[in-house]
Amino acid sequence: MKFFLKSIINRIKKRDESGQMLLFVLVVILLLLIIVLAIVVNVRVDIKETQMEREYEMGYAIAEEQIFKIASLGYADAKAENDSANSCYTNTGDTGTFCPGTEGCAGGWVCTAYCCKDSPPSGCDCDSGDCFVDKVCTHNSIFGVSINQDETLEVDLGGQSVSDFTDIFIDWDTAEAISLMVVYKDGPGNYLNQRLAMCREGNNGCYTGFINYDNSLNLESDWKGGVTISGTAVLMRIRAIGGQATNVTVTGSNLPVQMDEVRVQGFTEGVADAKGLSAPEVTTLAMKNKRLPALFDYVLFVANDDVTK
Repeated sequence: MKFFLKSIINRIKKRDESGQMLLFVLVVILLLLIIVLAIVVNVRVDIKETQMEREYEMGYAIAEEQIFKIASLGYADAKAENDSANSCYTNTGDTGTFCPGTEGCAGGWVCTAYCCKDSPPSGCDCDSGDCFVDKVCTHNSIFGVSINQDETLEVDLGGQSVSDFTDIFIDWDTAEAISLMVVYKDGPGNYLNQRLAMCREGNNGCYTGFINYDNSLNLESDWKGGVTISGTAVLMRIRAIGGQATNVTVTGSNLPVQMDEVRVQGFTEGVADAKGLSAPEVTTLAMKNKRLPALFDYVLFVANDDVTK
């Protein structure tokens, strides 16, 4: 009887030990599964991040290539080349959520979508494959421009009457002062000019002969000695004094077009399927007119302010 009871107890102990071992094995397996799942999730996240980064870099390269083309050829020539090379481009003036509308552009953005494929299929609508959208805004003002000491910045006055410009606002950073030269044409067609030097707004230590500019500039009357000019205004040249002038801004109600702002957005999976980081944007600002050399000032100087065309 004793032996029988002892045998039963031993069997129960063995079963308990087997149950504990099984439970231990199950816990280990569960932990291993959790670890494996965590590794799989991390790997998938890393793969997705790598893919998004690659798509971003590809999209940025597409946009940057077009910006370089625009910078070297000019927007009009670059657009003509793109129009002829990409037979499936769409130019509706609107590319859905990728065209800013009037945001940051009073006249509205003109947006054009292009397919970048070497041999685009017939009827391509840029919904798949490598594409880009260029967005252009023309500004009747100048902003975000720098002037080095050996440079000038030209403001196109469009050949309008001098009396049209009574509210030209000029602002800048860094340089202590700037000089202005307005070139205008009188009735017989002679090109004349008047010069003015001004200190930065709020500079109480303005130099002798400089004006402390703190309001809008009137092209007719705001000149040293009370000189009044008339006729048609051609351009205004701005030069920095005492260092580089940064963040130069010129605005006025009657100024003609001064700058092009071009944004190019690159897509690697088509315009319709673009999401987030896969559609980076590159922006450039360009003056409509090239800067004239300093020799232009010298010609006016030696001609005693009177040049006949």
